[in-house]
Amino acid sequence: MLKRRRFAALAALCTASVLALSACGGGSSDTAAQGGAGAPSELAISTSGTWITTFAPLWAAAPEMAAIEKKYNTKISYPGFGKGNDALTAMLGGSAQICNCSFNTALKAALASDELHYVVNMNKGAGTVAIAAKRYEAERGTDLAKFDGGNWGYTSEGSISQVSLKEAAEHSGLDWANQKGIALGAMNAFAPALQTGRIDIAMMDVASAAQAVKDGIGYPVLNTNDLSVFGPIGGTLIGNGLVMPEKFRQKYPELSQDLVNAVVAGLNRVRTVTDPAAVMQLMPQGFRDARSDPQLFAAEWAFTQPGFLSTDGSTTEQAVKDTTGGGDFSEADLAKPEAGTFLDNSMVDKAYEQLRIPRPAVQTAS
Repeated sequence: MLKRRRFAALAALCTASVLALSACGGGSSDTAAQGGAGAPSELAISTSGTWITTFAPLWAAAPEMAAIEKKYNTKISYPGFGKGNDALTAMLGGSAQICNCSFNTALKAALASDELHYVVNMNKGAGTVAIAAKRYEAERGTDLAKFDGGNWGYTSEGSISQVSLKEAAEHSGLDWANQKGIALGAMNAFAPALQTGRIDIAMMDVASAAQAVKDGIGYPVLNTNDLSVFGPIGGTLIGNGLVMPEKFRQKYPELSQDLVNAVVAGLNRVRTVTDPAAVMQLMPQGFRDARSDPQLFAAEWAFTQPGFLSTDGSTTEQAVKDTTGGGDFSEADLAKPEAGTFLDNSMVDKAYEQLRIPRPAVQTAS
């Protein structure tokens, strides 16, 4: 009976949010339907990786995205890249209109005078799990201090995986300057590097982490998505979200709002669902095809789902301080006007008004 009620509630949310996309917004629906000023004929949202579980709110927004395609006579695609910097470059270079990017990665571009806005958050936490080589499990366990002087892997310098790994090491009393940091680039490089001994511990995406554990290559040391665990270490880290250029928002204001509404609807559809089988039913076919192993997906979802409990799509100033406090931004950087306007919660606020769904209480760092 509880499952029936939960699915009924989810179905109601889906129906209400899709209807809201058609009914709300300040632009002309006639113009939009003609593919005129309302939207480009094709809309690419660049993202790091394809069908990544951490981005579940985006994939769960498939019904809303389909409604947007119909409303605006446009085609939405999600070109995937091996790392966030490449996804951002695609947007800045014009091959994508919007980026599903990490907060810090996009903020760096914004500080370089690109007028960008982080308009809706999908997850808090780094979206990653620290996985150590299996050979260390008995000797070192989850004590990061025992990895002193070792090889620490992450995607790239300044990435959220590097920032969170550095903070975790320093919280354990280690001097990051004494660690051998290795930027591995693409996500698929993690497991081979761990298996061959190139790295001793790595901050992996959840899919790589779950696979490494299943294959017996590594074991979990720290889940950054669990605020109750990572909050005392690094506070509330801002994960990925939609990043929009100011020019896009000005040219397509109604479309921009509808896209934020879609992600907010997707987030609320999945954020409290702990049953991986129930989550899978909310996902589009492409995601299901990419997650054909139920046991592996269950491990991924267990790592991922806590990261949705600490967000409603918006972001606090304290979370910005926590996220940018890893040493990659100077006080002068953060005092720039571009930094002050980068975070914009106004579209999330409007999304809850237009979707007419309750705004959830979020978990906070304590």
